[in-house]
Amino acid sequence: MKCIPVLAVLVGLVNAEFLAKVHGAKKGAKGVYDINGFQMMVLDNMDEVGMMSTSGIQVEEAEDVTDKGYSFFTAPSLCGELDKDAQWGARSISGGSNYLAESYAFPQGGGGEGVVVYILDSGVSCNHAIFGGRCTIANTGGPTADTQGHGTHVAGIVAGISRKASIKSVRVSNTDNKITYQSLLKGVEWAIDDITAHGKPSVINLSLGGDRSDLFNKAIESFSTTTVVVTASGNKGVDACNISPGSASNAINVGNAMFGNNAYGPSSSSNWGQCVNLYAPGQFVSSASNVEPNTYVRKSGTSMAAPHVAGVAANYLAAGVTPSYNSMLSVLQETALKNVIKNPKSANASDSTLLHVPCAGAVRTTDNEFDCFGEFVTLNSSGSLKYPETGNYKNVEFRCWKVSCTGGIDMTYKTYDFEQGKDGIVTYVNGVKSDSYTGTSTSSRFVRYSQDEVVVQLLSDESVTGTGFTLEWQCGSSSSSTDYTVAIVVVVCVAVVGAVVVLYFFFCRGQGTTPGNDVEAQPAMAKQQGVVNVQAQQAPPVTQQTSSDPFNQQVSNEPAVEAV
Repeated sequence: MKCIPVLAVLVGLVNAEFLAKVHGAKKGAKGVYDINGFQMMVLDNMDEVGMMSTSGIQVEEAEDVTDKGYSFFTAPSLCGELDKDAQWGARSISGGSNYLAESYAFPQGGGGEGVVVYILDSGVSCNHAIFGGRCTIANTGGPTADTQGHGTHVAGIVAGISRKASIKSVRVSNTDNKITYQSLLKGVEWAIDDITAHGKPSVINLSLGGDRSDLFNKAIESFSTTTVVVTASGNKGVDACNISPGSASNAINVGNAMFGNNAYGPSSSSNWGQCVNLYAPGQFVSSASNVEPNTYVRKSGTSMAAPHVAGVAANYLAAGVTPSYNSMLSVLQETALKNVIKNPKSANASDSTLLHVPCAGAVRTTDNEFDCFGEFVTLNSSGSLKYPETGNYKNVEFRCWKVSCTGGIDMTYKTYDFEQGKDGIVTYVNGVKSDSYTGTSTSSRFVRYSQDEVVVQLLSDESVTGTGFTLEWQCGSSSSSTDYTVAIVVVVCVAVVGAVVVLYFFFCRGQGTTPGNDVEAQPAMAKQQGVVNVQAQQAPPVTQQTSSDPFNQQVSNEPAVEAV
């Protein structure tokens, strides 16, 4: 590769050969770019960061990224097969502006065949069943196994969206699961060499990021003219133009969208602004675990949103879209849902734009969605539930139970133990939040629902856990409970009437009133009987009751610590 002069000292971490690759004259790169203060975020829940800086070096300023525009393009169809068992993020891609699809629609045969998707991350456990033997591990000279779980989860999302694409794991974290500037650039260099060698259309997914670095942005821009690069915008809740590599002008940068109560909204922690191109599902996404080859876990963050876009991009490449930033962004913008992200974080159009692939066969789900994405454990008769049965619930846990009865439901929340204000259970009736419980209580709380279906949702963040909850419910109890309540009211009122009559005769008739002469007593009894009738009619109707709402759960609540 023809090189241009390089005018910088990079503390021995970036060699001349690599700089020639990422700043080659044919790529149009020029000058040297500042890495002062560059800092990469570690993956997921690591606390430390790798940092590189230079001092006393004069550098040329790079241009600010101010426009992530696109040109119009006619998108090829990706419709063919349907999967009802797909995770909610996949079904969101095929859904509408205010609903999830019953199935995920993907290209006939799986999609993505002949395309390579590179996962630059904590590594990937390629033996997981979701990869079906199409995942390989790059040998970059360092550790390769995913001991942290982030990369496997990210790769699993891609594999579920693009079902024939090849997955290549390039671990860029060190043995302590930290990402340094050196290890990240090494991974980028490896991917560039590999793409050059095989010549296949490729996607690079970067679910990581840190403070803005013009040098690293230029490294991304140098090869994204022939490769689609997808980045996570980050989870700091700030302007995404201040973060690298998402602020690179040739990176498709993705924000985190959440779904609940039949609407989409931005995650509270997602970065935003003109350096974000679109949003994709990133909240409580189920994907592959690095622990066992058939297990799945849920994670949240822009790290989970980006691979949804990477998977769709792989499908479009296989369908003939040119592997470049401009071409891919054009089709993604053309098919995306516009103005559907409620309460966007800025007036920028991309902050209300949602990833979408239109398919006529993907119909609206018939499930009551609430915030459960149509994923329930259904309980159809009277019973009880203790969750978990032993020990504590897990971090970032998301579960829903649907109690379905005829004739109403009497529910008793026996005990619960959650991290106050962070974890808890929420009940939904007809899609509307009814009750919520957080903190710790050993006192039973009784709620009567006249409706025949109640959804109980468990949510937890990534910090402290508790022993969970125990509840009991009785089906078909609303009508009998009504009769029982009215009967009690009648008995009490009759007793009151009887007492009044006795007192009347004792104090009134007993003082000169002729026995048996009840001309005045009859109106009094009639009047008291009227009290009985009025009280019986005014007995409170059997409707759902709500408790105080200390938990006040919303779908925007996110784990305290996220990967980007």
